[in-house]
Amino acid sequence: MDKLSAVHRSLEEFSGQGPQFFEDVHTDMLLSIILGLCGEVAVEHQRNHVLTEVLKDKGLLEECELEAKAHDTQSLAAFSDWNSAFLERILRKLNVDYDGDGEGR
Repeated sequence: MDKLSAVHRSLEEFSGQGPQFFEDVHTDMLLSIILGLCGEVAVEHQRNHVLTEVLKDKGLLEECELEAKAHDTQSLAAFSDWNSAFLERILRKLNVDYDGDGEGR
């Protein structure tokens, strides 16, 4: 299992009330979201860096090509879809806590 899959799996498997470290449960929820984001960002950064370097080393990619592709219509639509799914995963804890009776934990 790669690192990104492990991060996704841990976020999906979390259920029920987690440990409470701070007096305010909302602080615990925020910490949980931040730690999830940190894991996702670290894995994505590492994978992006390695992929970019491999492509450059093989002469298959120039930096200007990356910039051009990042701003085309098709790529922007794909990024938008990914961003929606990413936020849904990260904010899932808030949805679980507030979708039922509206009272939180």
